Amino acid sequence: MSRWRLCNTTFFTATLAGFLAGAALAAQTPTTPAARLEIRAVDGGPFPTEEEARQSVNGALPANEEIVPNAGNHDGSSDASYYVIERSAIVAGSDFLSAQPGVNSNTGQSTVNFTLTREAGDKFFAYTSANIGKSMAVVMGGTVRESAVIKSPIRDRGMFTGFFSRVELMELTEAFAAQQVPATQTLPSGHPNEPYWTEHDRQLLVDFGGLAHFKEANAMLGAAKTGEDRVVFMGDSITQGWKLDQSFPGKPYVNRGISGQTTPQMLIRFRQDAIDLKPKVVVILAGTNDIAGNTGPMTLEQTEGNIASMAELAAANGIRVVLCSVLPAYDYHWAPGLTPAPKIAQVNAWLRDYAAQKGYVYVDFYSAMKDERGGLPATLSADGVHPLPAGYAVMSPLAEAGIEKALKK
Repeated sequence: MSRWRLCNTTFFTATLAGFLAGAALAAQTPTTPAARLEIRAVDGGPFPTEEEARQSVNGALPANEEIVPNAGNHDGSSDASYYVIERSAIVAGSDFLSAQPGVNSNTGQSTVNFTLTREAGDKFFAYTSANIGKSMAVVMGGTVRESAVIKSPIRDRGMFTGFFSRVELMELTEAFAAQQVPATQTLPSGHPNEPYWTEHDRQLLVDFGGLAHFKEANAMLGAAKTGEDRVVFMGDSITQGWKLDQSFPGKPYVNRGISGQTTPQMLIRFRQDAIDLKPKVVVILAGTNDIAGNTGPMTLEQTEGNIASMAELAAANGIRVVLCSVLPAYDYHWAPGLTPAPKIAQVNAWLRDYAAQKGYVYVDFYSAMKDERGGLPATLSADGVHPLPAGYAVMSPLAEAGIEKALKK
């Protein structure tokens, strides 16, 4: 057996064969890129079949998640299974500052010692601190190598220990130092050359507004029950990642968030995904991806106009409107250097004034969540943009109060 220890905390136990099968993918000829090793959040699994994994998300896999087989699916072992994991890595590539082989002086066992960059270590610590009891997985070569429950906070260093030959040690070291996509290697859109952004940009060409995303789910939803206060949450990945059934148990709240979307995309699908569902209230949380330029450069006035159009369409159809502030962000990891903090503050000032002018409800997440830089603190977000459970715990009562206020209007 082999054991990976992070910050003196046992993270998981894996068979040596399973990890070396993955490590072998990294030990290729110099002209072949090494397999990329990532640590990602597990949202479900293991499931014995891919179909059962899909059923766990009601057959509609969110854009920020994927079904990934474990290594056994490829080596013919009997423990083949599938996981639902998040596409975005918690740490990967350049997050690893170093990875060196060594020997445990107490046991004589071979080790691979690695460290994370300071920024990645802070992010990893914030994530693991906020997700005790949840699972993470090591993903390499398109498969899950191992997964385990987070038992205590982990910061910036770890150790993989086992009985390895020198060749095996070097393979594991190469895996931890797996190649990353150079910062200069980008898609024509300027987005990082990564699977998520490749699919995102392809989607813009075939279905800009994402009308196909909720088409089947909308058809299956049916009409609201008599006396039911249906609420639709319209937004991007921040909304999509909001587990409404956990934050608002028993409430007939419908999540219509799509990862990466901007306000022009939401405006295109607003009739289909909000108005036609005939809710009593619509909660609109949008704008940060406009500032990030996910669908190209936009002015703040354009963002404000799109939000106003959605709100006014809802009001014209007898739907009460809750406008949410844009969440704070100091920088975007996929589009660094855009200085979003002052722009977000400006949009939020407009949202507050516009809501007051029109008689809509304004929910101020921003003031409750921002740090001294105008960003999201590490206690509330692992990447500075998307809330951790602790972030949603701040947002949920504020949203509920806003919905109640709208229902009384």
